[in-house]
Amino acid sequence: MKILAMENSTMSAKAMLYNTDTGKSSVMTKRYEEMHSDTTLHDPEAVFQKMMEVGRICSAGQKIDMIALSGTWHSVGLFQQDFTPVTPIYLWSNTEASKISRKYREDKAFAKRYYEMTGCMLKAQYPYFKLELLRQKGYAVNQYRIAGQGTYNNWRLIGKYAVTRSMASGSGCLNIHKKEYAKDLLEEIGVDSGKLPELVDYNETFPLTEDGAKLLGVTPGTPVLLSNPDGAMNQTGSGGLKSGVMTVSVGTSSALRMSVANAVLPEEPHTWCYLSPKGYLAGAAISGGCSSIEWFREKIAQNAPYEQLECREDVDTPVFLPFLYGERCPGENEERSGGFYGLKPYHDRRSMYRAVQEGVLFNLRQGYEELCRICGEPQGIRLSGGILHSPEWSQMCADIFEREISIEENPQCSLQGGVVLAMDVLGCCPAEAFEAETKGIIVPLAEHTGHYREKYQRYLEIYRSAQ
Repeated sequence: MKILAMENSTMSAKAMLYNTDTGKSSVMTKRYEEMHSDTTLHDPEAVFQKMMEVGRICSAGQKIDMIALSGTWHSVGLFQQDFTPVTPIYLWSNTEASKISRKYREDKAFAKRYYEMTGCMLKAQYPYFKLELLRQKGYAVNQYRIAGQGTYNNWRLIGKYAVTRSMASGSGCLNIHKKEYAKDLLEEIGVDSGKLPELVDYNETFPLTEDGAKLLGVTPGTPVLLSNPDGAMNQTGSGGLKSGVMTVSVGTSSALRMSVANAVLPEEPHTWCYLSPKGYLAGAAISGGCSSIEWFREKIAQNAPYEQLECREDVDTPVFLPFLYGERCPGENEERSGGFYGLKPYHDRRSMYRAVQEGVLFNLRQGYEELCRICGEPQGIRLSGGILHSPEWSQMCADIFEREISIEENPQCSLQGGVVLAMDVLGCCPAEAFEAETKGIIVPLAEHTGHYREKYQRYLEIYRSAQ
């Protein structure tokens, strides 16, 4: 059987064709490029068409047995009843609602109730606060259809206004314990939960429409699994639905995740907890990642080649706080700014570049410590994302975490996660039993760990004093 997985990520559209008989796959990705110079707002139809383009290329001439969709968590926009866009899609990276979320955080009783019910931190990234922002901008939100990019993609392919529970759990609008919309919380921002998309489970399939089939060049009626979140799909595609596996993905943004049997919510909201397709997912995310690397290359290093910026030897570095797009975890200030601290005249672009790499991983180390505190030490850690293009940065991750780290064989774990769910539904392999291949283990170097431990303490001092 052949499975077509498609995804809309923050920066690009992706597709994978997977053959269950041979285990072979082909992948196509295309960046949005000039279509989206603003990485906080997207044109939903343009994103959809780019995803159709890569899906059409991957599936050309093939009989597809199932289609699985995935995409970014935490997006939202307003649409007419026929799904004509009224607003752009507001992505997770859009922090326009930061003043609103800050006001709600100041109400300690509300903040506690919201966090314990939704598993979401009180941050501008969540659609709950973006809906209040849109209401304050003058939109009568209940007159429109409310949908993220994933729900829009669902509509365009199956003609149904629906969202998976896993995707909805990242909206801040879902009671993760009851797995239904949090009606009372929604009433407090004037949103009628009946106006939100129908909630469906991960294993419900819907027939591809005639229009969707023409766009993809596949047979009408092909069963479609609705869009699941890329973070949950990364965990699934890494073989992380079983307990004890932590996934660390360093892409445009970065995240750490662990599958848990029940919702895990610490007293202080330093981590989040959402629904995965099968259970719960506890995690911590940061805005920094390859986005910070690209910012440095473009704004500071004049687009110098990576090999001119990479340091293979340890150098003295300033401290870099990777909050160019605000802070997500573990703190509560998405209005926070990033930057260099302790910058000296002798620091050149290579030492500054290395400081950016270190800063991203130090922020992730903060999330790692929080997750270990509430979930326990993971049995294994799997690393994926753009970080793997840099052996130096990948080694740095093992040295800073002071743990052996497995390297994912498949660079497209979230697409693989869609394939894994489709195989589960098709009866080929239970998703929990899927074992992802790795292509090696990075061992922390004893001569580096002590040095990074000292650097991390310096980072923490700056982190606390610069708030």
